Amino acid sequence: MLLALLVDIIAGGLAGPNFAYQASPFGNNEGGPPGVGQMFLALDPAAFSASGDFAPRLETMLAAMIADEGVRIPGDSRHAHRTRSAREGVKVPSALIARLESYA
Repeated sequence: MLLALLVDIIAGGLAGPNFAYQASPFGNNEGGPPGVGQMFLALDPAAFSASGDFAPRLETMLAAMIADEGVRIPGDSRHAHRTRSAREGVKVPSALIARLESYA
């Protein structure tokens, strides 16, 4: 929660657009454009890890996390769906195909 507040302060407060509580929803057209800002933060892992072992430590941490049942890493679900779609294809209802073809 604290990290989210920090990002909102930097992206909204310092950059000038709406804070998150002022922004209209992204999921619909109610309230017009959300008017939010963006913040980009670049960190050099070498600056924080004098021994240069950041990548191996991160891999160890992630492996320990995903070893527990039910734990997901951000992007896992999307990657699984993409892999399944590439292997099995995507089912499109015939009514939708007919509708799309009528536009051609």
